[in-house]
Amino acid sequence: MSQRNVTHQIKLPLSLTIILGLIAFGLVVNVLKPVFAVDKANAAETLTSVEVRKIVEGWCRVSKRSLRIYCDKKR
Repeated sequence: MSQRNVTHQIKLPLSLTIILGLIAFGLVVNVLKPVFAVDKANAAETLTSVEVRKIVEGWCRVSKRSLRIYCDKKR
């Protein structure tokens, strides 16, 4: 006797396919979430714009007329 193979194919509607794809995407994103985690930085103190400008002037040349900063040396 010969063996018969019976296969059943189920056609999913497009909307169900999209929903299942979004669920799979959400699961993958949740698994990879710790890899892309960025911790928030906490500033030790708050600086005014004048203080920031003095710090930058110590590292670079700051144009007086415009907002251009020229850095020649490395920190």
